[in-house]
Amino acid sequence: MNGNKLNGYLKNAFIGAFCLGSISLQAQEVNQLALSLDSAVNFAVKHNRTLINSRFSIDKSSQKLKETISQGLPQISASVDYSNFLGAEAELKLSDMAPPVVIEFNPTSNFKLSATQLVFNGGYYVGIQMSNLAKTLSEQSYIKDEITVKEQVIQAYYMVLASERILETIKENKANAQVIYEKTRNLVNAGLLEQTDEKKLSIMLKSVDNAMKSTERQVEMGYNLLRLQIGLESGEPIVLKSNIDSIAQSVFCFIQL
Repeated sequence: MNGNKLNGYLKNAFIGAFCLGSISLQAQEVNQLALSLDSAVNFAVKHNRTLINSRFSIDKSSQKLKETISQGLPQISASVDYSNFLGAEAELKLSDMAPPVVIEFNPTSNFKLSATQLVFNGGYYVGIQMSNLAKTLSEQSYIKDEITVKEQVIQAYYMVLASERILETIKENKANAQVIYEKTRNLVNAGLLEQTDEKKLSIMLKSVDNAMKSTERQVEMGYNLLRLQIGLESGEPIVLKSNIDSIAQSVFCFIQL
């Protein structure tokens, strides 16, 4: 009976751990940002820090231009003055024989309205031209930055795909080299081959392993560079939906046009 209870507890614990692992895996998949090449470029246009700063510069120069223009428009000012003496009174006695005269202080109010118009001012027109030039330069700078960012995103995206393709090839080569090494070692142990053959294959296998580790680091560096270009924080999970063959085909078709 105790054994059955223990088995039941273990079974429930295993099912619970499996469910938690599945939920955690699903949550990670939901949080991953899946990007095709086009969506990565569009994402970068919205979130790249350089482009955000460039758009801010355009907004700032546009606001400055509006402020400069508004200085030459008709300026209207109005003011209202209101005084309330709270029912205060003053007595004025002209002579000892005459009764005092009571003077009441009534509330008073004044309304003033004035309008001015700038007729001609050379500095005003120069200021408009300078503000307009600053706005134009900001817009041209943004266009240049956008083209640069798009090119950098495409290059980083392609570099990651190329590095992953190279990594897959190296892993396949390592697996084949491992099989050959194991067979060679068995033949050496059986006395059918020289031990130097085993050492040569061991060195080759280690070289392939080092190349695989180096390529893995290159893949991670490529992902970090892509995150930087599209405006993501380092370490945020992303998945690349486009493959290197489709990108190469698109480039080939574009060149043919």
